Amino acid sequence: MLSRRNFLKTGSLAGLAASVPGWMTNEAQADGTPFNADELARIPRAAGRGVMPVKPKFPNIGAFTTLLGDFHQHTVFSDGDLRPTARVVEAKKEGLDVICLSDHIEVRPFKNEIAHLELRRGFELASPRAQAENIILVPGLEITRAEPYAKHLNALFLTDFDALIQEKLMDAVYAAAKQDAFIFWNHPAWGQKELKSTWYPEMDVLLREGILKGFEVVNGFEGDARDYQPDVMQWCQRYNVTMFGNSDCHTATAYMTNWSLGEHRPMTLLFVKERSLEGVREALNEGRTAVYYYLPGVRDLLIGNEVWLKAIFEKAFSLKLMDEGVRKGTATVVCKNDLPFILDLKAAGNGVKLPETLRIPPGTTRLQVELDGSIPSVTFEVLNFDIAKGRKLNCQIALK
Repeated sequence: MLSRRNFLKTGSLAGLAASVPGWMTNEAQADGTPFNADELARIPRAAGRGVMPVKPKFPNIGAFTTLLGDFHQHTVFSDGDLRPTARVVEAKKEGLDVICLSDHIEVRPFKNEIAHLELRRGFELASPRAQAENIILVPGLEITRAEPYAKHLNALFLTDFDALIQEKLMDAVYAAAKQDAFIFWNHPAWGQKELKSTWYPEMDVLLREGILKGFEVVNGFEGDARDYQPDVMQWCQRYNVTMFGNSDCHTATAYMTNWSLGEHRPMTLLFVKERSLEGVREALNEGRTAVYYYLPGVRDLLIGNEVWLKAIFEKAFSLKLMDEGVRKGTATVVCKNDLPFILDLKAAGNGVKLPETLRIPPGTTRLQVELDGSIPSVTFEVLNFDIAKGRKLNCQIALK
């Protein structure tokens, strides 16, 4: 099968359809999906790769529960390698709470091998396993048009999947909107000649009509410069719409990540009032999201509006002065960070001298600092917390 990057080089959706691998057969699983004898072999077991991923642990924020989601994935019901139930199991292993199997409407190269051709069938097959695994499964599809490639939109919370089978792009979008679907624009930089997002006239129309409710700030996890688009983050903040970070996975995520290095798929953090499908819908409509991304060279990056990132930082990170009464000279500071990723902190001390840059691993870290006699506090620029294009989170903590 073509990789997502090589798909760009084919120049058309027909090029993808012509690349169906030979291992697909007519033999069916009990759930009605085609048998894939190579499926397990595609998940690496080589030395150096972790056996299981590290499940992220983010704090709840105030009255909100923090959930982890991936709203852009594919199965054999479009051009993915895995069955719908396998996607659910995969998500459970990686610590996700909510997913959408957003199979393409227009790209289904395995159509002849699947007994049940209804667009809703993948969701129906995955639903019992999702319930058993306590995964919230959002019904949705991807509207996928060939020219230009960035005109791909995900429609969530669908009730009538087949209504989106329309000849024209905008007719498919309006068919989703009639169902009160949550519609967001996928990977605006994907398929462009330059490594930058492109704005289309349809975006203006759909924003003005209140139909377009979000953008993918991060799409994919292949280490490509197109994965994370700060310009798209700027769009979300300018138009007050929801930010997403999704994997757009077609093959197994274990094939794409090295868990032993702490790599992980992109995820959307949701701050929900209740852990339910309606709770997810409400949080998305209100824009209570952030993006968790493994950026090569930086490692774990958190992307979102300052109100959410500051709340996460203050809840998850603390500094405590261990040497009581010491106000001048060398003292010990204990850092506690509950999150399973590294915080890069640039310290500008007030009454305390710290190294210019600190890389704090999760857990407990002890640091030796120099105090100048005043009541110490530390102002941090958190280098892996992006609150806007070109802006990092700043937080001040008093040492007690």
